[in-house]
Amino acid sequence: MTKRYHRHRAFYLAIGCGVPVAALAAFFLTPWQALEIGTVVFFISYLTLSLRKLPLLTAKHLRAHADENDAPVLVLYEHEEEVARLGRRLVALAREAHVVAR
Repeated sequence: MTKRYHRHRAFYLAIGCGVPVAALAAFFLTPWQALEIGTVVFFISYLTLSLRKLPLLTAKHLRAHADENDAPVLVLYEHEEEVARLGRRLVALAREAHVVAR
C-alpha cells in the first residue's frame, strides 16, 4: 500500500471485511439482516484495527501530527446515520426492482 493510503489502511481493511460478510450473509438471511451484519463486522474491524494504534499515540506523537486530518473517521462518526439510511434505501430499491421484475 502506498504511503498516501497508509494512514487509512484500517478503514480499507474494515471495508474488505464488512462487504464480503454482507454479501455472504445475503445468501442465507434477509437483505436487512445481511446489511446489518456487514455493518457490524465493518465497525468491529475498524475499531479493533484503530485500537491497535492506541498505545502509539503518545503526547510527543500527537504534538508532532496535530495538524493532520483523518477524514475517514469524520465520515464514519459524523455521517453514520446518513450512510445507514442510504444503504436501507438502496436495499429497498433493489427489493422493489426484484418484485417488479417478477
